[in-house]
Amino acid sequence: MTLQEIIEQVKQLSPTERHELAQQLQAMQDDTWTEAELSELLTVEPMTGREIVEAGLTGGWRDLDVEDGAVWVEKRRQAQRERHQW
Repeated sequence: MTLQEIIEQVKQLSPTERHELAQQLQAMQDDTWTEAELSELLTVEPMTGREIVEAGLTGGWRDLDVEDGAVWVEKRRQAQRERHQW
């Protein structure tokens, strides 16, 4: 997930949720990480096909009740335009 995608999700939070997120981010900023902790966090351990399926990480548009990707994108754009109107 990109930083811009995260920011777009944050924009959808309520003011209370944004405040809580800001507090948690501030608390994270105060934490210091050792080289060993950073190395451990950045280590990627691949999953087997079975683990992927058991974790529910499969699916596609249909699993999200999206019949037509173009229609879905246009609905999202329209919703975004409506949110940003003055």
